Amino acid sequence: MTKDIFGNQVLLVTPMAEDGRIDEPSLRRLIDFLIARQPHGLLVLGSTGELFSMTSEEQDRVMKIAAEQVAGRVALGFGAASTSIGIASQTAEKAEKLGGDYLLIPPPFYAPHAFGTEQGTYSFFRDIAKASGLEIMLYDGGSGIEISLDNMTRLAADTKTVRHVKVNVAKPAKIPLIQKLGMKAFVGNDIVTMPMMRYGADGFTLAVGNLLPQESTDFFADCKKGDWAAAEDTYYKTMLPMINATLGVVPEFIAAFKLILHWMGVIDTPFVRAPLLPLDPTRQAELRAVARRCGLIPA
Repeated sequence: MTKDIFGNQVLLVTPMAEDGRIDEPSLRRLIDFLIARQPHGLLVLGSTGELFSMTSEEQDRVMKIAAEQVAGRVALGFGAASTSIGIASQTAEKAEKLGGDYLLIPPPFYAPHAFGTEQGTYSFFRDIAKASGLEIMLYDGGSGIEISLDNMTRLAADTKTVRHVKVNVAKPAKIPLIQKLGMKAFVGNDIVTMPMMRYGADGFTLAVGNLLPQESTDFFADCKKGDWAAAEDTYYKTMLPMINATLGVVPEFIAAFKLILHWMGVIDTPFVRAPLLPLDPTRQAELRAVARRCGLIPA
């Protein structure tokens, strides 16, 4: 029985050792650290998880470790990013066999301006949906490619499993339009989390959940209760400062999350693979100051 997909779905980083290998003990420790702080789900092998730098064998290993460690305690999603329907479908099949609950699938992203068409994008998602019984979360805005409401309408009508949308485009008012199609709409852009929740989003997939999992879950609960004063207090005093410090320089955000998790003692090293780079001393000092203010590391 797959789990309900809603609320705080944390986008996991993938811990790596100094030699670049997947750090299995740290990944298992990170998963336990997060689940103890009550997220509604975990999402592995997204952009935050450095999917783009992994071999297919490494991706398979991360999926297996995550499935073993989560062990049904919370919802588990897997990223299936590829312009190839065949490759994305293979990932979907593996995710289903491992007991995953849903898939996050971006539009076909290789040369979208040369090859991308409305019909082609529709066919891409429709055909992947045929390869797996898992529910699918469309990645609206993945790789900067917006999915049209027309295509969402067709997919909602023509498939049984395309039932969620991660809205990464900065268009909060798109949330209720997606929900009118019978699909759940999730915040995918950390900076506009509050306005999207004001428009009634069903949850969010945020990288900041790696650092503030309990706060993110509490924030979601307050939003759904309509306690906007409490939600604003959590978001503007804790979540948003951390979002600004980590995601303000986009090419550095994964390194930033890993570094703070390392300072917190959750993962063994902050290593990121090329083309990503470690943070320089100035950025590290800034991050340390914000992490202290948010109570993540000692003052």
